[in-house]
Amino acid sequence: MIDDGDDPGRYYGVPRLFAMPNGARSVEFRRSTIGDGTATFANDEHDFPTTITYELAADRAGLAARLGGGGKLVSFRFKRGTRSPAPELEAADRAFAAATAQRGVDGWVAAFDPRGGMIRNARRVEYAAIAEFMTPMLRSGRLDWAPIASGKSGELGFTVGKGSFTGARPEDGWRGNYATIWRRQPDGTWKVLFDIGRFVQD
Repeated sequence: MIDDGDDPGRYYGVPRLFAMPNGARSVEFRRSTIGDGTATFANDEHDFPTTITYELAADRAGLAARLGGGGKLVSFRFKRGTRSPAPELEAADRAFAAATAQRGVDGWVAAFDPRGGMIRNARRVEYAAIAEFMTPMLRSGRLDWAPIASGKSGELGFTVGKGSFTGARPEDGWRGNYATIWRRQPDGTWKVLFDIGRFVQD
């Protein structure tokens, strides 16, 4: 997850990468260098890695990641895959949005798999804490969103899209992007396994 601030305000000028080693906690890395097709983020206080570099292949069809620090280097290569849209997931996402608009936090929580969770403010929110976390926001305004892309493989799938929040005051509103991972349930329906969203910086 990459952004440059914790709120929907102006661009701060220092892009940050939030990594979650083993999914346990959020670690912030700040931009070190950015070039044509490469970006390096650093955190000298972290044990390993202290640097994370992403580099696009010359043909822009692949991506490499290098994790370095303490004399160690670990490399990964990613290859662009293919996907087909998943209309049933986009329909589930729109139903999720409609239920939240109609029922507030009850509609939000009902969309989640019992083992699901979220990332908000660079930290994990487990299923049991979702209602408490989301209630203040959903009581103070209206959250709307819609998917723009989707895909699935087996029992898992994803949607990504754009959203907005309309608060009681104009200055409370914001725009954002999100990604949601879905898991197929035994009855064939889809529930949210993981959700993450971030503000769009103005």
